Amino acid sequence: MVTEIGQHAMLLDGVTFSGGEATLQHRFLAQVFTALRREPNCEHLSVLLDSNGLLSERHWPELLRQCDGVMLDIKALDNGLHRQLTGRSNVRVLDSARQLAQANKLMELRWLVIQDVNDTAAELEGLIELIRGFPHPVPLRLNGYRHHGVRQQGKQWPETTEHRLSELIAYLRAQGIEAYSGQL
Repeated sequence: MVTEIGQHAMLLDGVTFSGGEATLQHRFLAQVFTALRREPNCEHLSVLLDSNGLLSERHWPELLRQCDGVMLDIKALDNGLHRQLTGRSNVRVLDSARQLAQANKLMELRWLVIQDVNDTAAELEGLIELIRGFPHPVPLRLNGYRHHGVRQQGKQWPETTEHRLSELIAYLRAQGIEAYSGQL
């Protein structure tokens, strides 16, 4: 993999590791990151990671030594709502967000907005409080929920309209949050 990236490196600015949850293979990723940093053709490449934040706190330092930054997904700030949406607690996700921000490696926080489900006033206030607690400003990318590619259970939730995303972005910006839409 590193050899192939090196062969095309002159055409690239960087590489992002994503798909499923890349950090499930954190040991392998650490080896790949190290190999990329040692490859002369790849010295100029940024190395980013896309994550849902469920990686244990103890495994982040090894990845962050070789990684330029992480883009982290947030589904809900309320733990009960997060469990309803994902079947898991959000404690690790929020701990990861804080740990990455503290290490100045949180490049972007991503919020999957499910209209009328996780876009409540309480969720917005929790999100604002989280971001304001970071030592450095972190951009917030809002992605509208879509039914494409989701399991049957996920089709029960409404899709998010562009209008709702625009309302949320305006509100967040008025609160001093660097927010933008990830919609195409």
